[in-house]
Amino acid sequence: MKVQEINKLQKILEEFRELRPSMRLDLALTILEIAASSGVQPQDLERRLNMSKASSSRHLQSLEKWEKADVEGLDLVDVVTDPADRRNKIAKPNANMKEFMKRIDSIWNR
Repeated sequence: MKVQEINKLQKILEEFRELRPSMRLDLALTILEIAASSGVQPQDLERRLNMSKASSSRHLQSLEKWEKADVEGLDLVDVVTDPADRRNKIAKPNANMKEFMKRIDSIWNR
């Protein structure tokens, strides 16, 4: 890997740390997985990222506007009811996620 590519990767990781300084890699991967789709169900995240149901649920809560009733989340996704099966939820990238990914894209394409 070239030094220039390593520098790009480092800058991208710094963007994730700006969102949350203590961000874990599995949450960053969850963000990327959701950003790459028009919407993803929690069980898809579990399968694709090899994570537990509890981790998937916790990560989605972190990415919503409110992580808990009194704790602000990162506000990168909107979680909606799946119109095809109302028992399921779908996490969709919102405007904040799209803006964040534009910053990542600008670093990647420098």
